[in-house]
Amino acid sequence: GLAVTLLVGRMAWGSVFVGHLALSLYQGMAPGLALLVALGNLAVVILLTSLLQRLKFRCQMDTPRDYLLLALGVTLVSQPVARLLALATMRAAMHADITLETVIEVFKFMWLDESVCQILVATCILSGFDVLRRHRPVSFWLTLLLATSLLVLVLAQLLLVPEYQWLHPLHVLSVVYLLVMMVAALFELFGAAVANIIVLGSTQWATHKGLGPFYQLIDSGADLTNMNTFLVGIILSSCLVGALLRERSDREAMLKQLAHHDSLTGLYNRRYFFELAERELLKARREATQLTLFWMDLDHFKAINDKHGHAAGDRALAFFAGVLQRQCRRTDLAARMGGEEFAVLTWGSVDVQALAEKVRNTLQRELPQHREVVPFTVSIGVTTFRPEDQRVEDMMHRADIALYQAKAAGRDRVVYAGG
Repeated sequence: GLAVTLLVGRMAWGSVFVGHLALSLYQGMAPGLALLVALGNLAVVILLTSLLQRLKFRCQMDTPRDYLLLALGVTLVSQPVARLLALATMRAAMHADITLETVIEVFKFMWLDESVCQILVATCILSGFDVLRRHRPVSFWLTLLLATSLLVLVLAQLLLVPEYQWLHPLHVLSVVYLLVMMVAALFELFGAAVANIIVLGSTQWATHKGLGPFYQLIDSGADLTNMNTFLVGIILSSCLVGALLRERSDREAMLKQLAHHDSLTGLYNRRYFFELAERELLKARREATQLTLFWMDLDHFKAINDKHGHAAGDRALAFFAGVLQRQCRRTDLAARMGGEEFAVLTWGSVDVQALAEKVRNTLQRELPQHREVVPFTVSIGVTTFRPEDQRVEDMMHRADIALYQAKAAGRDRVVYAGG
């Protein structure tokens, strides 16, 4: 309920209430008591969700801070408030005073265990939704299925095979901890959460069924508490490691994006454009393929910045980049070369003049629909590859001359330098 409410907001309140009410009735509660419990659980969910949102919690849980906020929120807010409401509900249902011993028992009973389960399930749902949103390839899911299947097989060996029945639980937990950490290293926070759910479910089931090395601890309350604490440590620490790895992979992806792309427009940057263009030039020479370079400059761009501010200039640049992305093919190279200059390198047989005019005309057709963008025009210089071109700079020199001619002729036009 907490995870769904964090994802969709108030629209989830009804389903959270109905779900808790159905669960309470299924557990045999009287209708009136079940209604109170469902309302109390909904109040706890709303309270914790509001608190997390005020603390800028992000549902994608892409930093350790988000994971720790969730863990602390469940442990220090959700659990105590839920237990206070439980005491109030007990008093209303029994029509009797609550003793101090009852209060202590309610607050001691499975606080850590329930907190960890709630944290783990919420983490799995939130991180799983983020993985789906990022459209991971099929190979990711197949590899995750393989890793979790191997984890299940190892747990089955340790918990069910008679030869391993009398291993000390700490030996088993050490192996389990290593396996969970390996899954976390491969699949970050989502992998850690899934692996821990498998481990927690398997060990609890085996203990209650009297199977495996954990069953021998049931008659020793102190040892069982120590084992549960160790299991909680595995869950919380491995998920924290998963959150750290998630943040690191995001930073690496961001650095890679910045190394190849312009941060404002999302197009290739100048350095990476030259790197790719040199490859295309070699390919054009080798395969005798037509290669066309479009060199573009926004007209009077300095006046936009001076009159309307740099924010308006940024909107104009981003808008023009969007026009280029929509008009270019996926195989074309579109880049912001610096300032208000853009370039597009396209290969194959194309109507050079028509394509350049299409970009210019599309710009003028779409601009009136976006009042937040200051109107502007673009001048374009075009050239095609010549056999004597040794580097991309040779094509750029001709395209730059054509661009200068377009500006000298009054701007807002296309000049073709030929090939």
